[in-house]
Order: sequence, then C-alpha cells, then structure tokens
Amino acid sequence: MSPLIPSAPRAAAATQTPPRRSFLRILLTLAAGLPLRLSLAAPAEKTVARVRLGALVPYLDTLIPADSTPSASQLGADQVIIAVARRQERIARLLGRGCAWLDQQAAERGVTDFAALPQSERDAVVALAEASPAGSLPRAFFAFTQQEVFSHYYAQPESWRGLGFAGPPQPVGFPDFAEPPQASDS
Repeated sequence: MSPLIPSAPRAAAATQTPPRRSFLRILLTLAAGLPLRLSLAAPAEKTVARVRLGALVPYLDTLIPADSTPSASQLGADQVIIAVARRQERIARLLGRGCAWLDQQAAERGVTDFAALPQSERDAVVALAEASPAGSLPRAFFAFTQQEVFSHYYAQPESWRGLGFAGPPQPVGFPDFAEPPQASDS
C-alpha cells in the first residue's frame, strides 16, 4: 500500500454520515411544514370543538345589545372571537372556561344556562365579571371579550349610526369647512 492512500481509517469515515448532514436531513424534513403546521393548529381547533360556547352569543349581546344599531352577534363579533380561539390555544381555553363560568352563574340563579337568564340577571353576571379581582377567570374573560367585541363592532359602519358618527372624513374631506357647524339629523 502506498503511504499516500490511507486504507482502513478513511474507509470507516466514508461510511459514517457527518453530523451536519443528519441535521440538514432532519431540518429539511421539518421544513416540509405540513406535519408541523398540523401539530401547531390542532390543539386550539380541538379545544374550540370540545368546549361549550353556547353562552358566548348571549354574553356578547349583553355587552352590546341591539337597539337602533345591531347587536354584537348580528355584526359577527362572536365569529371573530371564535376564529381567534381557533388559532390560539390559550384563548380557546379562556373562552371555554369563561362560558362555563357564565353557565355556572346561571345555575346558581336557578336556570339551566346563561342564555336562559332574564336580561337583568345577565347584566348582573356581566357586572360581577367586570368587578372580579384582576387576574381571576371572570375578569380575564371579561377583559378579553370586551376588547375583542368592541374592536370588531365599532369597526363596522353599521354601528356608527348609534354614535352619531357619519363616517371618516376622507375621501370627501370637509367641503363645508367655512360654514358654521350643523346639527346632524341622525
């Protein structure tokens, strides 16, 4: 054998896969993404599917009831909140536990669920959630849902009538800027 060509040690090294190649192979397998995406999305979807959210619509409609403007659920606020829960496990659990708490409050008042409560009792339960200590389940549920429902609801032009808001000034601008202010008819 020639001293320039090592025989045994070189042959053993050639049959071993270098660690970086193994790492790249694993990384490429994960980069395909489908199994990873499914494993990330599944827990929140499963949580939303198994929890009882029957109290959500009556609760949101207690926060923003129908009057001269639509209620929260009539403008789809419940669907927006459920869509957030489908993407975030923590929110899905919060909604499930919050709705269970609402139904528990209803049971303590002698009815089967939150939807069966008269409006005055619903208002009392919502006030109780709002007044609960910071960090408690009722308060966290109230704070999250209030923020989400108000953000969605007041972004809808259908809700503006109740505020006396005619809409954004652009693109029309203020053509009557030189005139004295006028009372609106709405």
